Amino acid sequence: MKARKENTFRNNIVAANLFPHKLLKMAAWLAMAVAKMAVGVILWAGYFILSLVANIAGGIIQFAVGCIIALASVAAFFALIIWLLTL
Repeated sequence: MKARKENTFRNNIVAANLFPHKLLKMAAWLAMAVAKMAVGVILWAGYFILSLVANIAGGIIQFAVGCIIALASVAAFFALIIWLLTL
């Protein structure tokens, strides 16, 4: 098995192994990680906002249906009373 060869050219270390290039590589990886996290946060926030909107819309629909049922019940009650009075 061959030993790993140092990445050199004419007894000089290749620029990709030097400290500034390693910092740039780490900065690029960090920027990609931050970008992925930002996309994740944006997607989570969008889901959260949509769930809030859905809950509000659901509450409004439940209120409207409840009002319709209450009005129908009151109308049916008074119709029954009037029907019983006319017998």
